[in-house]
Parts: sequence; structure tokens; C-alpha cells
Amino acid sequence: MDAHTVELAYVHALNNRWTLEGSVRYYTQEAADFYSDLYEFENSQTHLARDKELSTLSGTTLGTGAVYEWKQTSLPGIKRLQFSLLLDWLNFEYDDFRDVTAKGDFLPGEEPLYSFDALVTRASLILEY
Repeated sequence: MDAHTVELAYVHALNNRWTLEGSVRYYTQEAADFYSDLYEFENSQTHLARDKELSTLSGTTLGTGAVYEWKQTSLPGIKRLQFSLLLDWLNFEYDDFRDVTAKGDFLPGEEPLYSFDALVTRASLILEY
């Protein structure tokens, strides 16, 4: 399986405590040698896989977020406090994986190709003591 990733990220400090982040990431991969969406007959190969993560696919991720960091806090025993809130939008397109759950009367191999979008939020709190 061959895969490639390109990512461009930017971090911008607004002041001593606030930082903004942004990124764009593009990912592609070729299918594994033993992957197929359809097989001609049962046990047609010695190694079989119809896992969409082993198929040919591409994905784009757009990310943004903010980080707040408070160094030398006045809180007893806490040296640093950091809070981050990040948001990612993901889009994945599969080039040779069919969506067998799609509504409609499709013959095998004529179903629409699978794809998905997702909105992912991440929050973290770091306390250094």
C-alpha cells in the first residue's frame, strides 16, 4: 500500500496567553494488494479484504482552534495551565469501495461509492505542577 500526506499548519500568538491555530491536510492512499470491493467467487484468493481503510481513498482535513496558556499561575502548586479547543472538518472519498447500505435497487458493484464528512471537536486541559 502506498500512501502520501501533505499538511500545512500555521500557529499565531495573539499575546502571552492566547494562540490561534489553523491547518489543512491532504491524504491519499492506494489499495492494498489483497483488497477488492467484489470477489468473483468465494475463496477466489488466499488473502481477502474488503475493509474500506485498505481501499484507494483520499481525505482532506481543515482544522482551526485556540489555545490559552497561563504560566506561573497564582494557583498553589500549579506552574502552568493550558486549555485548548480545536475543531476539524474531515472529508474522505473512497475510489473503489461501494456503499452497500445505500438506499435503492442496486446490482452488486453498481452501488454509489462510499464517502463521509465529519466534524470533530477536541478539548484538552493540561496542568503542570
